[in-house]
Amino acid sequence: MEPVDTGKSLYAKLESCCVELFKATWPTIRNGNPPRRPQSLHEGSSHRTRDIDELDCIDLDRRTTARDLINLLRARTFPPYRGAFFVENGRRVRLRLSLEYEDDNV
Repeated sequence: MEPVDTGKSLYAKLESCCVELFKATWPTIRNGNPPRRPQSLHEGSSHRTRDIDELDCIDLDRRTTARDLINLLRARTFPPYRGAFFVENGRRVRLRLSLEYEDDNV
């Protein structure tokens, strides 16, 4: 993971890794000899839309570190999804983070 990664860029990296894993394991799948492991019924997670809405809401009065806030914004920056927001005067204000490395020649 890079400091400039967002939810979208990490998802793209994950997709790429999945393709490589599939290519590497396809011969054993095709031959009918893939490794098998039972899945645990109690591990992993699932989320409903209302759970995501709760994650996206930034409480402006909550004490937090800059790192935690930036990481939340990084994680929730995943266009075309709306992402993180705060409420001001009864209206939602959406936030997206744009990250880039600084050019060392400046």
